[in-house]
Amino acid sequence: YLVSSTLTGVIAQRLVRRLCDNCKEAYMPTEEEVKHISTNPQVQAQLMKTKLYRKKGCNECGYLGYKGRIGVYEVMPITREIKKLIAQGAHDIEIEEVAVSLGMKTLTESCLGHIIEGNTSVSEFIRVLGYANE
Repeated sequence: YLVSSTLTGVIAQRLVRRLCDNCKEAYMPTEEEVKHISTNPQVQAQLMKTKLYRKKGCNECGYLGYKGRIGVYEVMPITREIKKLIAQGAHDIEIEEVAVSLGMKTLTESCLGHIIEGNTSVSEFIRVLGYANE
């Protein structure tokens, strides 16, 4: 109960490499790639129709294909419902499910947004987050 009464929020952060704007290459993703970044069939169907970007490499980025980094965040405000769960000793999965139902954006969703915007690549998502964990 001490933790739940003093906690106001929890933040998870990862850094992903930003694609070089000078040389990033547009392409249509494969089914296998889409399965790596989402387990949701509707999201997979949308991604299959979306132009994504991947690294290429040029003189400006030192032939790496990336230039700089972007923060990927998951912010969970501690609401009254979540405080109750913490005080009751609820499992972290249950707390996360409630937080998501209250509108929390997960690390996966945050990174997916950067992929769709062309800021980072699917390979960078897999490198940093490992797999689809929706």
